[in-house]
Amino acid sequence: MGARRPDPLRLVEAAYCWEPDEQRWLDGVAEAAGGYDVGGGALAFTVHVGERTHVQHVGDNGATTSDREAVQRATESFPPALARHVYAPTEFVGNCAHRLLRLARMFDGSALAQAAAAGSRAIPPLWAIIAGNPARRSLMLCFPRGRQPTDSPHDPFPHADARSLGLVGAHLGAALRLRGAVRPSADDGTTEAVLTSNGKLLHATGAAATEQARTSLIDAVVSSERARGRMRRDSPEEAMLAWTSLVQGRWTIIDSIERDGKRLLLARRNPVHSVGLLDLTPDERDVAWLAALGHSYKYIAYELGHPLSTVASRLRRAMRKLRVRSRTELLQKLGTAAVDGV
Repeated sequence: MGARRPDPLRLVEAAYCWEPDEQRWLDGVAEAAGGYDVGGGALAFTVHVGERTHVQHVGDNGATTSDREAVQRATESFPPALARHVYAPTEFVGNCAHRLLRLARMFDGSALAQAAAAGSRAIPPLWAIIAGNPARRSLMLCFPRGRQPTDSPHDPFPHADARSLGLVGAHLGAALRLRGAVRPSADDGTTEAVLTSNGKLLHATGAAATEQARTSLIDAVVSSERARGRMRRDSPEEAMLAWTSLVQGRWTIIDSIERDGKRLLLARRNPVHSVGLLDLTPDERDVAWLAALGHSYKYIAYELGHPLSTVASRLRRAMRKLRVRSRTELLQKLGTAAVDGV
């Protein structure tokens, strides 16, 4: 559990490791998070928000039964309108009680404010990172404090590489989207390129067949393989930055082991699936949707696998089309629509 050293890339590898049984997959994600144990183990659970808020599966690595049950009870008590805000994706490891109290202030005077405040009291002290799409399905990876004493329930996450762990959220979200597909293989209908671990392109089709896409996919494979080498030990943050969750906002690269034991890398179509905003192009929608969730330029660039300049220019175009002059106005206009999926 806590004996493992912190390694954010272990979490990325666990997220993309194909396991058809969701319970076992979540257990693997929680086990990979063991190096970040702060006294109460680790929990990973998936949440679906429909007519009610429902915890689908829970992965456990050393957490107490009382903490696990308290988190599940608190989650399932949230009205859907509140849950979609609670489980909107984050780009950092945050204190859960603090997040709920911020939402209580945002909904001040309403029934949602009361539910958020009640949740902050009911949930055990823990830190969490949230991934996925609140209008569809979210994943929460959390680290209960356990029995450690504290002067404040709102302390920041104590690990020095919390920023690197925050980047894991982009990969958890990408992996969660991929789990809606069948077992990954080179002929599953979503695989558009096949590469070797040294970056040799063996096959490309569809959008991946263009010269620009082929170059980007090769570069992404080389970068992710470097990240999984010595760099992951010597500079975890640099390694995480080298392995983006998407390439050109379109593909996630995952491992595949062939029957002869050969390891190949598959570029699978895995868009963000932003919704609404029909006046925007798909690329502009993705950037605007992620910005409306409160993500920074740098995090959006990391999540989509685009240069920072590309993200900035697409967001500027989107804001012009939406007739907003600042990110504050964008958040005001699209923030609720983003979490509600409209």
